[in-house]
Amino acid sequence: MNKALIGFGIAAIVIIAIFIIHSQAPKKTAMTMQQKMAMIPSDKDYSRTRLSEDKKFRISVSSLIEPIPINQIHQWVIYIETSVGVPVVDAKVSISGGMPMHKHGLPTAPRVTKNLGEAKYLLEGVKFNMTGWWELIIKVNTPSDQDITIFNVILR
Repeated sequence: MNKALIGFGIAAIVIIAIFIIHSQAPKKTAMTMQQKMAMIPSDKDYSRTRLSEDKKFRISVSSLIEPIPINQIHQWVIYIETSVGVPVVDAKVSISGGMPMHKHGLPTAPRVTKNLGEAKYLLEGVKFNMTGWWELIIKVNTPSDQDITIFNVILR
């Protein structure tokens, strides 16, 4: 038998086998918005004002753009006071966060760039690149105290 014909026959069998295997593989389908939102934990506090974990500070956050945009770098203002209501005017504030369910961090490295006075701090470089549940983790350090607060943010 002709070697070329045998080679062609083998190649045809391999292509047919690949097609059969591929056609029987489970198909990945995109999740609907309703399915994504059903995965968001309902037991989280989504408020924009929270006591820090050790209750040393009361922190409020607000985006300067509402609703919070997706795939756009934007700014937030952070207001910090002690748990008894005294404004914190010279804190060092650092930011981290991400999507716990996706196990990834923020797509940018936001940072406080300016003390606005009156216990307000400007957070720049915030970006969320998809809908869902995000955490924004704020660490506050003062000469006398330090603490952390985790804000839960839902983007639709």
